[in-house]
Amino acid sequence: MKITRLERRAQRSRLKIAILRDVSKGRYGTEAAHRHGVSSGTFWQWQWADAKFSAGLKAAAKTRVHGLKQAVLAKLREGWMLKDAAKAVGPVPGTLRAWRKQDPVFGARVKSLLSEQRKLRNHGR
Repeated sequence: MKITRLERRAQRSRLKIAILRDVSKGRYGTEAAHRHGVSSGTFWQWQWADAKFSAGLKAAAKTRVHGLKQAVLAKLREGWMLKDAAKAVGPVPGTLRAWRKQDPVFGARVKSLLSEQRKLRNHGR
């Protein structure tokens, strides 16, 4: 049975929405695309040809990064060391350094939590 152009468009739209949902939950774009049976080439073609999809990817990536930052802060509040928190959550230490420089609020929170940890460790000595 032949799929009509309208059905193909609807299917493509559903796939793009599913990919955006996965990216906002923490997956990388091509990883999310492969998960839904879309090749890397098709994914990149959609990204370059569809401005709405591209904007959605950027917004989903921001959501993902925000979630990762919050997870790192939560681990630090629990007393984890910064490198261990990064390993548990996912970003490499270099990414954390970049986030701390680019996002002053995040950087200040990390610095504050690390200083609290230092005080607690030194107080126990």
